[in-house]
Amino acid sequence: MKIQTPKNSFLQDKTIVWLFFAVVIVEVLANLFSFEAIVFAFKPLVALLLMYLYWISSKERSWLFLSTLFFLLLTSILILFDSELFLNIGLVSILIHNINYILCR
Repeated sequence: MKIQTPKNSFLQDKTIVWLFFAVVIVEVLANLFSFEAIVFAFKPLVALLLMYLYWISSKERSWLFLSTLFFLLLTSILILFDSELFLNIGLVSILIHNINYILCR
């Protein structure tokens, strides 16, 4: 089921896109220089901004695609921990994310 929504302003979309790329650059640099606290904060933020960008910029919202982005967020959070349990749940989340992504296409 898809939800019809009016298109938001172009300026808001561009602002979120620039913020998204800024967060991605900070996260990549934090990974490069092994700043774990910054990676821990910014890795889930990438998926959240992507979800928000999809929510504000799409005319028709697909719940299947939103669930795909949710599992991307869940995976981003779970792979940050060193626990074997979180790793296994993260792997299941990646599997569900990929299946949903294939179904969305």
